[in-house]
Amino acid sequence: MSSPAPRFESTVREELVQACNVLYAVKAAGDGLGGHLSARLDESRILIKPRPVSWRGLKPEDLVVIDFNGKLVAGAAGDRSAVREWPIHARTYAARPDVRCVLHAHPHASTLMAALRIAVEPLDQDCAAFAGKLPVLDNGAVSIATPELGDEVARALGTRGALLLKNHGSVVTGADIASVCVTAYRLEKVAETMLRAASLGRLPIMSPKAMATVLQARDSTDRSAIWHPLQRCFEAWRADTRGFDGEAGTRGDNLGRCGCLSARLHQFRPSGRRCRRGHGLYSGDPKHSLFRF
Repeated sequence: MSSPAPRFESTVREELVQACNVLYAVKAAGDGLGGHLSARLDESRILIKPRPVSWRGLKPEDLVVIDFNGKLVAGAAGDRSAVREWPIHARTYAARPDVRCVLHAHPHASTLMAALRIAVEPLDQDCAAFAGKLPVLDNGAVSIATPELGDEVARALGTRGALLLKNHGSVVTGADIASVCVTAYRLEKVAETMLRAASLGRLPIMSPKAMATVLQARDSTDRSAIWHPLQRCFEAWRADTRGFDGEAGTRGDNLGRCGCLSARLHQFRPSGRRCRRGHGLYSGDPKHSLFRF
């Protein structure tokens, strides 16, 4: 009989791989190669995607375990296990006991938005969630490869869930893998909205008074009405760890009827970006959209 610890790590490996596939499919992983997604296994070990392995082709055995000093603990040594910017993850975990998952990637829209110094305005409800709450760190676009640079990232992030690295990429944190996926998707969606707005008119689009009115209205809204169904569906997804090829008629297939979020994320195939019923990630039908807020 296997012990709980190996079973836990095996489950986390499956979740990280599924999450990497989803992040790649929704264009939140940048070029599909650079960057890392990690999960805190305990207070001394981090399970992480190495840079040389693509987000799309990642397998559970490709993930490596490192300690909080960046030393390889488990996994094949060599070029394929390289994790150059491990301090982003280790120092964030050290500074934030509430964080269990960290994403560092180079998504196109949000990286460009930060490079152009475009501040998020509350143009819609997703933008309102980030307006005034998205710090930008300008450190000369250096590689975060030392503990000191990692500490700088952790300080700039503070208690927030996301940080932009000017001319570099982004950092997203969360209490679990599911929330990081949701935040990363929303962040890139917001950046695309702001870039589109910048191409159509002079920034800022909204007056300070209009921004304050919208943000006050959003702050008075019960945010659980937005986040609860997403989290519920992700929890259902996490409970089913059979991978991308679940059998028809199983629990995972039934979960595909969810209207607010496809809880069958494990069945989305990055190669075709479609589930087994043929629903694309952006099918145009709100009942079958991957994310609907």
